[in-house]
Amino acid sequence: MLPLLCCCAPPPEPAPADLAENLRWHWLRAADAEDAVLLDGLAALSAAAKAEGRAQPLKGQLPLRLRREDLRAVGLQDGEDPARARGLLLLHPLPGCTLSTVAPLLSSATQAVHPDLYDAYARVFDGDEAAFLDGRAQRLGWDAQFQARLPVEDRYTANVRGELRRVAGRALVQRSWLRGPATFGEGSGSRFPQDYGVELFFEAPSGRLFHALAAWRELHVGSLGLSTEDDAVFAPMLDRLVELDAELGRACGG
Repeated sequence: MLPLLCCCAPPPEPAPADLAENLRWHWLRAADAEDAVLLDGLAALSAAAKAEGRAQPLKGQLPLRLRREDLRAVGLQDGEDPARARGLLLLHPLPGCTLSTVAPLLSSATQAVHPDLYDAYARVFDGDEAAFLDGRAQRLGWDAQFQARLPVEDRYTANVRGELRRVAGRALVQRSWLRGPATFGEGSGSRFPQDYGVELFFEAPSGRLFHALAAWRELHVGSLGLSTEDDAVFAPMLDRLVELDAELGRACGG
């Protein structure tokens, strides 16, 4: 009689209690962790960020950077060095929003919820958006190309991969990343080679919906001679993320 092989399998790796390591874990495990493990990770995140008592956004720098092996999850381990991408963090309550009102805003092919963010945006799904929204599918993926500009009117084009996952009807997890460096116009000295992000929409025990975002980004603004390593670039970027969350809240009725 064969032994029960399931009894020999190691238990799933739990999410770390430390906030920064927890967010890195969610980047790594967004696609492959089981629902129950992800929900445990979100509970640990909520506790580490003291989400339940928070009325104002938590925003700042993540005190860790991704490593090359962390990019294996999306097949980019042989590309840019993620140690050059500075980490940022946002955790924000979304009063008036629910998972059912947020989901169609995240999956929208036009991303019209942020009217001033893109000059142009096009998304091609490799899943069925309608099936995702009505619950017949639990995952949705896409490739997107967008055109945008830096505050100094430096326009660029970027190609992004995105994945959205519903977790047991209690959370939404979205992971996205630049597929390669963005392309700027002729003569521009700007560079945008890296952007890796994970977004988590979850309900605290009180029923309040929260949005947690972790991103690791490398951006160089040629005309200013500054980059995301400089707080003059980094701080406005964080403030802009808070504004985008406010737009999301208004769009879903908050």
